Amino acid sequence: MVSLAVRAPLVVSRKSAVQDRRTHAIAVSRNTFAGNRASLVSLPVTSYATRTSIRVFAAKKDDFEVPEVVTETLDKVSAAWDKTSDKPAVVSLGVFALVGLVALAGVLKAVESLPIIPDVLELIGIAYSLWFTYRYLLFKPDREDLKKELTKLKDSILG
Repeated sequence: MVSLAVRAPLVVSRKSAVQDRRTHAIAVSRNTFAGNRASLVSLPVTSYATRTSIRVFAAKKDDFEVPEVVTETLDKVSAAWDKTSDKPAVVSLGVFALVGLVALAGVLKAVESLPIIPDVLELIGIAYSLWFTYRYLLFKPDREDLKKELTKLKDSILG
């Protein structure tokens, strides 16, 4: 009986200190392979448990400040929430909006799986981007018109 020694590396760590790498020999008879090297993968190997300890510390930082934009936005949102008289309707509207976004993501995933549609939509997007750049961004008077239209749209939405 001819035996074959296979060496497997083992790394043992305790309390964040890694010990030396050790190898363990496994004696297997040559008949186990039966001329097939792929059966080496299916050899029974004793598993060794390793334990790793990682310590994580949070650094204390005294000068942490919330940006002013965040506090202003939160103040506006809380003021708008306080003004709302029909809070359940607003919450249900938010839930329906979230469900609608999930449904829209599903529809987009289905459209993306079709063979030629994504390429056509990409070409349409590129063409529209080029047209928008030429129409509104290339020349200064057109940029001013775009700014006026955006301001008018913002005023109509916010009141």
